[in-house]
Amino acid sequence: MAGRVRGRSSQGSDRVIQFTSTRLVGGWVGKKVSATDPAGSHTTGEHMPRILTTGLAALATTALALTLTTTSAEAAKPVKVKTKVSIDSFDVGETDVVFNGKVKARKSFCQKGRKVVLTQIDDNVKAGTDKTNKKGVWQVTFDQDVVGPGVFKATVQRKVVKKKGKKFVCKGVSVTSDIAAQA
Repeated sequence: MAGRVRGRSSQGSDRVIQFTSTRLVGGWVGKKVSATDPAGSHTTGEHMPRILTTGLAALATTALALTLTTTSAEAAKPVKVKTKVSIDSFDVGETDVVFNGKVKARKSFCQKGRKVVLTQIDDNVKAGTDKTNKKGVWQVTFDQDVVGPGVFKATVQRKVVKKKGKKFVCKGVSVTSDIAAQA
């Protein structure tokens, strides 16, 4: 590596430092340094000052890091995965009501482990929650004395998954039952 650095000496005069260097394990260390001030006096040394080599290495590293960060941020746009949730059936027992449904997506990781919130929307009461199994199936059981009959809504929140360096966003969605549960 070779280069020139302009600066001021400790006495306040302008100096131009020319250097050549070799790569060692600890960083760049100068082989030969020569400095010239505007008056024409010339000095030569064997090693470049350590602070100068450290500063140049830090500058080069920062420039490279900024370039790589900008490139990877642009390339890492998330892949959006459409999700559907359904309320398939409900059963009314003596004291409990059981709702069943499914979360569907074209990526299996967007189906499994999704939190489903079941809400009775007439009275705005949360009936219960469940996590989907690996096939996307969910089931919520609740006491019919606590949550009355009405129209129900199943909601699935947005989920972000990272696989093999790619970012996937499983979209959030909700569905309202078209049948009112009667107790």
